[in-house]
Amino acid sequence: MNRKFKLLTLFGFLCSAVTFGQLGEKKEVFTHGDTLRGSLNPDRTWWDVIKYSILVTPDYETKTIKGKVDIRFKVLAPGKRMQVDLQEPMELTKAYLHNKKISYTREGNVYYLAIPENLQKGKMETLALAFSGNPRVAKRPPWDGGWIFQKDEKGRPWMSVACQGLGASVWYPCKDHQSDEPDSGAVLMITVPDTLVAVGNGRLINKKSFSPGTMTWRWEVKNPINNYNIIPYIGKYVNFTDTVMGEKGKLDMSYWVLDYNLEKAQKQFLQAKTNKESLEKRLATVNEQLNMTRIKSPINGTVDNVGIKIGQSVAPGVPAFRVVNFEALKVKGEVAESNIDKVQKGNDVIIEFPDLKKSIKGKVDYSGKAISALNRTFNVEVRLNPKDGQYHPNMVAVLKIADYSNNNSYVVPVGAVMKGTEGEYIFIALSENG
Repeated sequence: MNRKFKLLTLFGFLCSAVTFGQLGEKKEVFTHGDTLRGSLNPDRTWWDVIKYSILVTPDYETKTIKGKVDIRFKVLAPGKRMQVDLQEPMELTKAYLHNKKISYTREGNVYYLAIPENLQKGKMETLALAFSGNPRVAKRPPWDGGWIFQKDEKGRPWMSVACQGLGASVWYPCKDHQSDEPDSGAVLMITVPDTLVAVGNGRLINKKSFSPGTMTWRWEVKNPINNYNIIPYIGKYVNFTDTVMGEKGKLDMSYWVLDYNLEKAQKQFLQAKTNKESLEKRLATVNEQLNMTRIKSPINGTVDNVGIKIGQSVAPGVPAFRVVNFEALKVKGEVAESNIDKVQKGNDVIIEFPDLKKSIKGKVDYSGKAISALNRTFNVEVRLNPKDGQYHPNMVAVLKIADYSNNNSYVVPVGAVMKGTEGEYIFIALSENG
């Protein structure tokens, strides 16, 4: 009985431990809405966003916004339905394609637009949308996302958006997926009371008043940009500018700050210029160091041998590659010191290649002036014709250099020379009577 009781007690303890571990785990449950926003489905993949043109008019008192969005897109494949994201409680009020109104339905934070006609693959199209509503208000920006309707330090209206976590669809209709950035950037037009200033992404194109008491600020960025980075900043901003020299010429720098921060911002601006120049110098140093890591051959040619492998440790002086240039082959030889006054540049030479069983004629192209202390020789060089592909680096060659010449003489065998009391002589055979 005791054994049985102990076994049962041990079994129960193990079960309790496993059960406790299961209860302690926190599982994150994904909803259907999360799947619609986070996944690429057929209603998203048939079109590619090229550019957003956004017009937004915020109302500080009612904490509402309204606006329009033109989505320039490229048709990648046939599609009859388009998914556009816009989070509740924001609403899509109109949708047009080819200046014709199109129908749509809503499923949570997603709108499905019915495409009434077949769009041609590869063609550029523009979808025009209108939206309005009370956007989600950020409770603790920037950590908690949404629109920001606050006051600056002087109690004046200040507005912006924090949506990196929530996504840009928290305030304007878009394809809210990080895989599809607008390739040609975005235009952001912000209509505000003329007592405020609206700052956006990129460069300020212009500002115009289309109705009494309001001003529309037009900003444009021409490079790809994340949806959530398209952000308006609205308040009592002032601007100052400067220019700095970059690697490719002058760069204009524009700084927008709240008016009461102007003096502090100008000091920071000077610091930013100093930091830029310091970083440029550091970058130049890094580039020089990077160039030192590149192995460069002093001659053009063909890599004939690789002496190192990927991951191998190397050091200065360790052979890495052998480069051969067949366009500049030459024969190098060493001549005894006793012949230094006889061998000159331009001397005739016969070059013999024992392995090729071939000999050619040439001339001495270089005759060294320094004597080697090791073997008491000096160097000579003879260039070869690059068109003859028979020669190879390190091939053995024999140089026969003409160290004496006399055009008014005959060459006879040594055995034909006779010696007498009057000196050396030779017999010459003459032909008589024909």
